[in-house]
Amino acid sequence: MKKKVKVSRKIKAKKKQKIVKKAPVLMVDSNYIETSIDKLLELINKKDTISISYASKVFDYPKAEIEEWAKALADHGLIEIKYTLFGILLKKRVKN
Repeated sequence: MKKKVKVSRKIKAKKKQKIVKKAPVLMVDSNYIETSIDKLLELINKKDTISISYASKVFDYPKAEIEEWAKALADHGLIEIKYTLFGILLKKRVKN
C-alpha cells in the first residue's frame, strides 16, 4: 500500500512540474504583462493567415489549446476562424 501512495505522489509532482513549465504568461516589462495569446494574435496579424498546426509548433502547445485561444480571440472579434478540409485556419480580421 505504501508503494502505491509514493507512486501517486510522484505522478502528481510530475504533473505540477509540467504545468509550471508550460505557463503561458511572459513578463516583458515591469508595467506590462504579455501572454501567449497576445503572441498568437501578433503572429496572426503579421502573417495574415496561419494554421492551427503551425501555431501549435511555434508555441509548443497542443492544437486543442491553440484552438481554445483562437475561439476566445474570435469571440472578441480580433480574428476569424475558418474550418476547411485541410485543417483549421486562423485569419486576420479585416476591418470594414
